[in-house]
Amino acid sequence: MSIVYDAIAGLDLTPDEKSDLRAYFVNNSDKRKELELFISGCSDDEVVSCLRKVLRPEFATVGPVAASSQMTEDLVL
Repeated sequence: MSIVYDAIAGLDLTPDEKSDLRAYFVNNSDKRKELELFISGCSDDEVVSCLRKVLRPEFATVGPVAASSQMTEDLVL
């Protein structure tokens, strides 16, 4: 199993957030793979913050390159 799905299961997220995130990453495997590259270097709080940002509407409305770049910037910050 992906470390992203393990993180979603183990972090302090609501059941709705977990469901939404699983669906998002199932439908956007490229973004899941990018998150896997650096998730192990983040604290739980940083991962929760990043995953909650992924749930924001702007990630659903921008193109894959822009969303991917924004997610990377958010995790680095």
